Amino acid sequence: RKIGDITARINDSMRIQQAVLLITNTTIIDGLIVLGSFIFMFYFSSALAWISVVTVPIYTFILFSRAKTIKDEQNNVMKGHSLVESSYIDSLKGIDEVLGFCVSDKFTLLNKNLFENFQERIKQLGFTQAKLSFFADISGSALTAFILIFGAVYVIKDKLMLGQMMASYSLLAGILPSINRFVGANISLQGANIAAQRLRDILLVEKERNCGKLQFKIEEKLTILNGVFSWPRSKPLLRGVTLSVEKGRLISMWGRSGTGKSTLVQIIQRKYSLSDGQVLVDNVPADKFDLFEYRKSIGVVPQEIKIFNGTIVDNITMGREIKNYDEIIRKIESLGLGTFISRFEYGLLTPIGEEGRKLSGGEMQMLALIRALYDLPEVLIIDEGFSGMDIEVENTIFTVLRKYAEGHAVLIITHNLRTISKTDYIYILEHGVITEQGKPEELLSNSDSHYNKLVNLQKVKLRAE
Repeated sequence: RKIGDITARINDSMRIQQAVLLITNTTIIDGLIVLGSFIFMFYFSSALAWISVVTVPIYTFILFSRAKTIKDEQNNVMKGHSLVESSYIDSLKGIDEVLGFCVSDKFTLLNKNLFENFQERIKQLGFTQAKLSFFADISGSALTAFILIFGAVYVIKDKLMLGQMMASYSLLAGILPSINRFVGANISLQGANIAAQRLRDILLVEKERNCGKLQFKIEEKLTILNGVFSWPRSKPLLRGVTLSVEKGRLISMWGRSGTGKSTLVQIIQRKYSLSDGQVLVDNVPADKFDLFEYRKSIGVVPQEIKIFNGTIVDNITMGREIKNYDEIIRKIESLGLGTFISRFEYGLLTPIGEEGRKLSGGEMQMLALIRALYDLPEVLIIDEGFSGMDIEVENTIFTVLRKYAEGHAVLIITHNLRTISKTDYIYILEHGVITEQGKPEELLSNSDSHYNKLVNLQKVKLRAE
C-alpha cells in the first residue's frame, strides 16, 4: 500500500475513539432520559404515553434507516483523504526532481484536483447529514404537533387536565432530542466501523513466516542453488541462478540494470521466496534458521539508503542497544572507518536528516556501510555501494572490505569494473542466469568472455576521453 494510505488509515483510528466516547455517553445519559420520560408520561397520561410508545419507535426506525445511506459517503470521504495524503507525501519526497524538471505546476494541479475532489466528498456528506437533520426536525415537529392536538382534544373533553397535557408535551420534547442523539451516535458508529475495517486491512496482514529454530552460524559459505524467481504474471527474472558467497574470499557480481541483482539480495535476506531452488547456509536450508537471527547476521548496504531524522549515531544503531558512545567509536575505528566520523563537527551527535546536515551520496553510502557492519554480521552484501565515492574513499572502503572478508562472507554487487577486478571471484549475471564465473585473471585471459570485452570497452572509452 502507499505510505499516505497507511497513515490516513491510522489517523482514522481517532474516529473509533470519538465514537466510543460518544456512544458511551449517549447510551447512558440519553437512555435514562428516554426511559424516565416514558415512565413519567404514563404517570401523567397513559393515553398520550401509549401514543408516544407507538409513534416514537416508528420515528426512530425511519431516522436510523435514512442514516444508513450516509455510510457509503463516509467511506468515500476516507478514501479521498487517503488519496490526498498519498499524493502529498509522494510529491514532497520527490520535491528535488519536481523543482529540477520545473514541473511544479503539474504536481500542484494534480494535488489541487485531488484536494478539491476530497472537499467535494466532504461537502456531499455534509449535505446528506443536513438533509437527515432537516428530516428529523420536520418529523419531530409533526409528532409533537400530533401529540398536542390529541392532548388538546382530551383537555376539551375533560379527559385530561391542561397541566398533565403540558407535562407530557415537555417530556416528549426531551425524548426527541435524545433519539436524535442516538441517531447521531449511530452515524459515528458507522464511521468508526468503516475506519476499523480499513485499519483491520493493515493489522491483519499476514506476518512473515518464521518456522526456523536454528541459531545462525556460517562455517563455509552461503549458496543460492538453481534459484528461480518471477514476479506475479511476469516472465522469470532469475532462471536457475547458482552462486556461492564463501568466507575468506571477496566475491563480486556484475550485471546490467534490471537483471535481478537487487532482487537476489532480498531473496538472500528472505524478504522474497524463490519459486524454485534453494538458499543454503553450509548446505542447510535458510528457512531452518530463525528469521530474525538470520537477518541480523546478514548486513546489507542497499542501493537506496534511508536517512532518518536524528543524529549520526541514531542512524548507525537504528534502535540497537548502546552501552556507551566510546564503544561505538572504538568499533568504528577498529573497522578502519574512524575518519568518516571525524569529518563531522559534532561527531556521532551531529544531527542529520530533514532538520540537520544534508549528506552527499558518498557520505550516505559510508554511513550505510557502518550501519551494516555495526553488529559484525557473518555475511555482508554491498549493493552498488561504490557509485557515489571518489577513488580515495573507494580504496579505503575496499581495504576495509578486504580485511573483513578474511573472517566473513562478503558479496559486492557493482557496475564498477575497477572494483570487480580487485575481488577474488566474479559472477556475471545476464538474462536471469550466471553466464560466466571465475577469478578476474582467468576471465580476463579468455578473449571470448563477456568480462574481457567489458574491460576492453572501458579501456577504449578511457582512451577516447
